[in-house]
Amino acid sequence: MKNSTKKIAFLGLCTAVALVLAYVEHLLPPLFSAVPGIKIGLPNIVIIFVLYRCGWREAVGVSLVRMIVVSFLFGNLMALIYSISGACFSMLVMILLKRMNFLSIVGVSVAGAVFHNVGQILAAMVLLGTAELGYYLIVLAVTGTISGIFVGLCGAIMVKRISKRVMGCLLLGALVLQSTCFGGCKKADSKYSAHSFEYFDTVTSILGYANSRKEFDAVTEEVWKELEKYHQLFTIYERYEGLENLCTINEVVDGAHRTVMVDESIIDMLLYAKEMYALTNGKVNIALGSVLSIWHEYREAGMNDPEAAQVPPMEQLIEASKHTDINQVVIDEEACTVTLTDPAMKLDVGAIAKGYATEMVARSLEEKGISGYVINVGGNVRTIGLKGDGKKWVVGIENPEEKEEEAYFAYLELAGESLVTSGSYQRYYTVDGKRYHHIIEPETLLPAEGYSSVSVVCKNSGNGDALSTALFCMSLEEGITLVEELPDTEAMWVLNDGTCHMSSGFDKYKRGEQV
Repeated sequence: MKNSTKKIAFLGLCTAVALVLAYVEHLLPPLFSAVPGIKIGLPNIVIIFVLYRCGWREAVGVSLVRMIVVSFLFGNLMALIYSISGACFSMLVMILLKRMNFLSIVGVSVAGAVFHNVGQILAAMVLLGTAELGYYLIVLAVTGTISGIFVGLCGAIMVKRISKRVMGCLLLGALVLQSTCFGGCKKADSKYSAHSFEYFDTVTSILGYANSRKEFDAVTEEVWKELEKYHQLFTIYERYEGLENLCTINEVVDGAHRTVMVDESIIDMLLYAKEMYALTNGKVNIALGSVLSIWHEYREAGMNDPEAAQVPPMEQLIEASKHTDINQVVIDEEACTVTLTDPAMKLDVGAIAKGYATEMVARSLEEKGISGYVINVGGNVRTIGLKGDGKKWVVGIENPEEKEEEAYFAYLELAGESLVTSGSYQRYYTVDGKRYHHIIEPETLLPAEGYSSVSVVCKNSGNGDALSTALFCMSLEEGITLVEELPDTEAMWVLNDGTCHMSSGFDKYKRGEQV
């Protein structure tokens, strides 16, 4: 290895065989693990060999080249960041242990594999802004130990029993194989989409990047199952056999609501709804159901028979508003029960449920390391990571003016954020030439006036859903003040006259203006 030319050639051959092993591993199924996508780490056999035969500088070089090439061939920019983070962390640990002669080749390999996983999970936690991924460190430590033992044993055999000349011949053969394997190789991820009309009485769409349709369908099936669960729990219109949900909570038996033991997801959502009530000064009130149900009845009748459409009598609305005190929604977290202490009260979570469910589903995917997806549940858009090409998602804000040629008022670039829009143009009926939409202002008991649409960009889709409704019911001054006080939250108001107002940081999301 004294001749620099021979050394460079040898390291080139080592890099080639590492890429071949990476390609072979790409074709193999992942390890059985709660964390999807975990592999055994076949290329690390070569890294261990180079570390012990050549030195740490050479091992670092081969490792980084392999990581960069593989990430661009089989992943995206996010995958590249994760891979380099893990590679740097593991190489640092292995170099230190080797220089200290502290562990055998197998021990060094195990330590490297474990810390590779730790490096990746820490990078994911920073990029996704969540600490929940930390729960997987134990699983990753176990899989790292298993893969490290395998890689270390193979590496030890190569270091001790295979001469450099033989290894050179093997690597030369691998170089030929490598050119065959990668000669026509392109990015593995492709874009797929799926749609459903079964949840929350709206259209749900999923767009994502995956190595195959099968992989995408597996993620989609998981999303559908989660959304079905939340739909059945949060609906106020339908009962399901053997299931207590918001519909059964609203039921009155013998002149009173009963105490209902419910799924923990309902408890969490109702507690969250109370937080949003306090944050918005009552503009979002899930206890407003007695008023909203009247508007719903008249709106449905007016849409079915426009000639006979009517506005609910104010006396009826005022009487219903006497039964909207959210403090009479009694939640026992320990017993997992809900009681409505006012017999005339009804829950309506239309301003929160879709966004909350969307956020829960998105977090579930993020916790499993799944990225490169966007979920749209009836206008509640939640992006998960970047697109397959490493770029941000481009999401449009629908133009409230139907007659305008441009279908979208603005385009935003998002990566991990959500976009939720509430609009007066979405659900409405007409009486005597005037539109009456579905966003009811709690104080006036009438549809809120002043805006065509309000759009909110933030990390949490549940927050976006609640805030877009609340801001629609506030004056522009009140709304801007609230948004400016909230971290990582921006909003855009489109007034009835077509003018637009934005919070101070909204521009940074607009397409072409994002740095």
